[in-house]
Amino acid sequence: LEALIEYIITVTVFDQVTGVSNSASTRLIMSSGSVVAVITGGDRAVSTASNEIEVSASASYDENIPESSGSAAGLTFAWNCSAITSETQASCDDLSSILAAASEILSFPGSALAEGTYTFGVTVSAIDGRMSTASVELSAAGVTRPDVSLIGPIGGLTTTSTKTTIEAKVAIPSNGEETGELESTWSLVSGTLPVSLDEAASTPLTMTRIATRAEGIVHHDLVIQSGMLIPGSEYTFRLEAQYSESNSDLGFASLTIFTARLPSSGSIQVLPTSGMALVTKFELTALNWAADALPIRYRFSVLNAEGSLSTLRKATIVPVLGGVTLEAGEVTVIVTAIDNFGSEAQAERKINVEPLDLSSEEEDELTITSVTDELLAEAFAFNAVEQVCQVIVAASSTLSSSDESPRLV
Repeated sequence: LEALIEYIITVTVFDQVTGVSNSASTRLIMSSGSVVAVITGGDRAVSTASNEIEVSASASYDENIPESSGSAAGLTFAWNCSAITSETQASCDDLSSILAAASEILSFPGSALAEGTYTFGVTVSAIDGRMSTASVELSAAGVTRPDVSLIGPIGGLTTTSTKTTIEAKVAIPSNGEETGELESTWSLVSGTLPVSLDEAASTPLTMTRIATRAEGIVHHDLVIQSGMLIPGSEYTFRLEAQYSESNSDLGFASLTIFTARLPSSGSIQVLPTSGMALVTKFELTALNWAADALPIRYRFSVLNAEGSLSTLRKATIVPVLGGVTLEAGEVTVIVTAIDNFGSEAQAERKINVEPLDLSSEEEDELTITSVTDELLAEAFAFNAVEQVCQVIVAASSTLSSSDESPRLV
């Protein structure tokens, strides 16, 4: 379905015996997603001697168009540049034509920048007017230095439930063919880890290698193990790289990422609050759940008095489950909220389900059989496999509570 388009959904029910039918319709308008501006590379140091400096917003995306990004997703780009240091020679004047081209990637020689610190900003817009902004800082100096760029998780958002990778590229200046050592080191600028960065990472923090200037680019990625980042926290990581040549200066880049909070603030509602096995149809509703990584999916399950856990419905984005048949006893109904990263949180509610109140064994067998047959026929008619399981479990529990065990079939 497309965003901001109105759809009419109609269901028609036919009686196969009489041919009588009836219909119902509803209108559905899909909400629009956000435009997310992304500038890859991070805040970094560059050399005015570089043949080419690239500032790219091609990873920007429109949530309405998940299969594409950048210009391919129909996004447009408006760039701006400002010098933020006190040096009078620092200016963006030589970049005016490049900025005006409104491309998703800015590419220019290092000589276009005087020494100083610059902010490059971009406004990314969709055709319907939705927009988002992002910016980075470049520190330019007239020295030979490796050009470091970083690429983090999409949108800068990650999760503690899986590993987090920051890709790092170190571009070696290309003037000359001599070899030498290139040393690069990762550090944590801000944010709190439960252990040291060295223990939290599954990749080495420092690497030293012989690198030729003709080699062009070397890689030094940082991988943080799952469970090391604290949910709801902000972290800034920095990679420094330096060529062993005596006139080489320090190259660096830093990147800030956010760890998504676990699904929270939610509860589960059960209506009615009590009932009877095989008779009462319960409705379960997940209420007021929030998460950073949307959408949220909901899995419903039930824990019986003996501690046996059964799934009522696998995870879907629908927060309501109706027509639920529960077994007799004090049971715990559970909803598990799962965000887009797979992180989970639960809420539960205990309810009391009474057994069928029947006066004789003959009536007991007849009633359980007829009620069960009716419920199973309804479940099979709608191809509701999970409801079939609910009915069988509830019926078995009811029978096992009797002195006799009448047959259902």
